[in-house]
Amino acid sequence: MRQTTSGEIRRNIKFHERKEVEEFLENNLDEYFSLKKMKNCLYENLIEIDDFALNYINTIGHKKVNRQLKCLIKKEFDKLEKIYPYLGNIFLESYFSDTHVHVQDTDIFSKDDVKNFIDSLSFEENKEICKIIFEKASLEYTVNVESVFGNDIVVKKSKDIDFKINYDFSFLGSKSNHTMKDYNFIIIDGMIETVGEIHHLLFEASQNKKPYVIFCFGLSPEVKNVIIENNKRGITEVFPVSITFDENTINILNDIAFLHKSEIVSSQKGQTISQAVRKKLDMGNKIIFSKTGFKLVPVASYASIVNHREFLQKRMRESGNLKNYEVISKRLKRMTDKNLKIFIPDKLLNQIGFLRELDYILRFIRSTSKNMGIIEKNTFKSIYYLPVSCVELVNKSKDSLKNTFNSIEGLILYEGE
Repeated sequence: MRQTTSGEIRRNIKFHERKEVEEFLENNLDEYFSLKKMKNCLYENLIEIDDFALNYINTIGHKKVNRQLKCLIKKEFDKLEKIYPYLGNIFLESYFSDTHVHVQDTDIFSKDDVKNFIDSLSFEENKEICKIIFEKASLEYTVNVESVFGNDIVVKKSKDIDFKINYDFSFLGSKSNHTMKDYNFIIIDGMIETVGEIHHLLFEASQNKKPYVIFCFGLSPEVKNVIIENNKRGITEVFPVSITFDENTINILNDIAFLHKSEIVSSQKGQTISQAVRKKLDMGNKIIFSKTGFKLVPVASYASIVNHREFLQKRMRESGNLKNYEVISKRLKRMTDKNLKIFIPDKLLNQIGFLRELDYILRFIRSTSKNMGIIEKNTFKSIYYLPVSCVELVNKSKDSLKNTFNSIEGLILYEGE
């Protein structure tokens, strides 16, 4: 007789026959098409969702065997949604209708197609956002979405390069941000340990009253206190960018130097800080410091930045492991001087449909260089625009899931007593 140790939960093993699988498939078919007739569903958290595909995925049955089988459908749905918004909707319609998806092929997206795409959107707010993106920016812009208090959607275009990093922002004092224009700067691959190392820089800053920026990997408490005190008294305007050295910042000085068309002071090249600050320092355009990092207007030309991005993209393709890929990807993301920020009111963040469609717009814009296809009169939206390559993924997922269900002869599940 099997012994039970203290604290162990006894479970039964139960076998479920093929007929239960067939019963699940039949009931799910009815459930799916029943939900198609409903426009909105209200959830316990008072969130309202008017996408019946999401409502179907979110329904949970009482029987464990049904929940287990539905996980197979949800797995395919989630996988496709991560690739492209609404691909899961198209998959469900294809699966339950037992038909393959076909698209109306189009050429590469052009300006003539913009109006039709905007008209296909469901939310007026997203239509306005989309108009602004196509009218005020180009496809070269990096688009970021942030939340904001208030009632209005705000879209801001800038040519700043944004370094969101953890650094010592105590030099801001009580201010939330600080801007410097035409600043002198030095980039140091290392830590500044004594005031003597930057004495000449501090003296020059006190005499000419010009702004100075020091990019480095740390300051001693003595150096930090002297700079803060001089700044408080109005003697100098010196802002150190003291960055923590780790795997995410190992190449950050290289990027900063590239954008400034400058060099890094390094002991490996036989250089010392005290000697370097005595030379005429290079000058930057504009830099804005905040508690989340800093933004700068690059000295480097747009063409050289594009070439540098292509270099990083090549390194990503050749990266040997996922960690290296992610590190280079972060460098690539910030290495653009064309940014579009969309500030979304908090009240819209609870609207799942709005956010999903906004994600669809942004993914679409990033995909317009590919061959696009159109699916008409489908599930949630009247028209879907998507890369043609995504359609084959839907058909493969649909056939794979059908084969999986057809091959199941029974289920073995553990059930607690």
